[in-house]
Amino acid sequence: MHLSEQLAVPATVQLRLQREVLAAVQQLMRSKPQKGTTLYPVAPLPVLDSLTAGVPARHVLGTVRHGFTRTSENYQGQVAKTLGVGLLTLGMYVPVAVKASAGLYAFVYDRQ
Repeated sequence: MHLSEQLAVPATVQLRLQREVLAAVQQLMRSKPQKGTTLYPVAPLPVLDSLTAGVPARHVLGTVRHGFTRTSENYQGQVAKTLGVGLLTLGMYVPVAVKASAGLYAFVYDRQ
């Protein structure tokens, strides 16, 4: 986790912050915007608030990424492995190579 102010974040706090932000992103994905706006309500983030208490900025920009990507060489290797396993098992088991499965979410958190 990277904080622009280069705050020293202990590993236990970092893990709690990751869980808190992940829960907030999951809540955002399930919720709908408030009527007449594009704002999504989310529960307070106390760990993030405590970490940024000394920072004069009101808003916090956060990003969350998940998944994986593959290079073309790695994908070709996975396809070759799929063919090999399919031939060796006489078609009884054929794993499917997934090219990529990734997502990036950004959010602005208003501390007030």
